[in-house]
Amino acid sequence: MVTRDGVPVATSGSGFRNRGVRNGRAHEYVVRAVYRGDGGEVTTPGLRRTVTPVARPEPPPDFTLGTCPGERDRFLVRCAEPPSGDLESVLLSDPAALAVRRVPAGGGGPRGGPSADAGQGRVVA
Repeated sequence: MVTRDGVPVATSGSGFRNRGVRNGRAHEYVVRAVYRGDGGEVTTPGLRRTVTPVARPEPPPDFTLGTCPGERDRFLVRCAEPPSGDLESVLLSDPAALAVRRVPAGGGGPRGGPSADAGQGRVVA
C-alpha cells in the first residue's frame, strides 16, 4: 500500500508511477506492507519519506570531447557551465555499464531517487 500526502497511489508489481506531481514541491510518501492472515489483514506502520521531485537536467551547453594535446591516452571534455546543478563526467570501461543508472549517496535529484520529468508531471520511484 502506497500513499502520497495521505492519498492512495496505484501500484503495479513491485513499484509505482505517480503522475500529477509538481517539480519543486515536497510530497510525503508512505509505503506499507499488508498481510492477510486468519484474523484478517495486518498492515505494517510502513516506511515514511518526504521527497521533492526535480526536472530532468538540460544537456551541458557547447559540449565537446577531444584528445589532449601530446597525450594520446587522455581526453579533454569542454563545455559551458550549466545554468543549474552539478556537471559530472564518468569514464566507463565497459559499454554495457551504460544501461546501469548511477545513484549517488543519499539519492534524490536527476541522477537517482524520485524525479519528475519536465512537463510530464510524474514521479518515478
